[in-house]
Amino acid sequence: MKKFVTFLIVSVLLVVCMPTISFALDNSYFLKETAIIDANLGIIYGLREGLSQEEFITTYVNKSSDIEVAALTDDVIVGAAKNELSLPAVVNNSTNSINLPTTIEGYNVEISWVSGDTSIIANDGSVTHPANDTNVKLTATITSNSYSETKEFVVLVYGTESNYTEVASLNLEDADPEGQYGNSNTKPGYAEGTIELGTPKYTWLLRNALISSTNSDIRNGAFAIRMQSNTTKESTAIIEIQEDLEINVIQFNAALYGSDPSIKLGFEYSKDNGTTWVDTGVELTITENSLNEYRVLLPETADRVAIYAVAGSGKRVNIDDIQLLK
Repeated sequence: MKKFVTFLIVSVLLVVCMPTISFALDNSYFLKETAIIDANLGIIYGLREGLSQEEFITTYVNKSSDIEVAALTDDVIVGAAKNELSLPAVVNNSTNSINLPTTIEGYNVEISWVSGDTSIIANDGSVTHPANDTNVKLTATITSNSYSETKEFVVLVYGTESNYTEVASLNLEDADPEGQYGNSNTKPGYAEGTIELGTPKYTWLLRNALISSTNSDIRNGAFAIRMQSNTTKESTAIIEIQEDLEINVIQFNAALYGSDPSIKLGFEYSKDNGTTWVDTGVELTITENSLNEYRVLLPETADRVAIYAVAGSGKRVNIDDIQLLK
């Protein structure tokens, strides 16, 4: 019996969807499980290690004669385009417009936009900065033929008169010198632990995170924090202030570590000294391997805050120059 697969070509990568099977450049073999092929190299990348070539083929590969390729449906096209669609998380005061794409290269879709506040971000992407920092919701409608889905973004537009007071900062410049593998002796490993650094010197909890200065760590100055996502919320990376302060805004710089793929960051706050935590619902997608400034407005005044990596499989991101503001 032949297996049916649906596939999608994006740039030089061939990514197969529903079920996830990829094939070699000569179409002779198909992977039985998720894989991606680099069309320039003609190499299959599987998700298993430690097998010989013969064992790998026997366990995970089918002959192409057992497989037929089905056409993409509109819902698959729209879903894939939706996953690719992104916007900047913040609009600083030097930016007066943002690009609201009406299509995505490689996808047969049309995209329309509706702003939740056209006095700040118009439906064409032009920006008028308000007096104070303001979150604006933008809703994209992605359509292929008669099928559509929506995707919402929240973009923070910097205000022209925003004035904050810093209550704590963490730039890692007071961390101990580097030891093995270029990691600071203050926090050289990913295991959960606390550090006492910053201005003023406060206690911070770091889980699945270390302080490092390798060539792949993007940073201002000597060090940056390198966070690594993990498969569950309870085990993924987190940076948490463990002092009771008055906080309204989290500001920081972030960049992808090395050549790692995009990663999402989330934010929590507590109003009872860390006993219970509330998720802000804000997710920022980090897509560049150069440092960019990000700012998150809390919905209410908090005494503690945390930055966490949304659960995933080993993606890494550098965080530097954290400022907690009120």
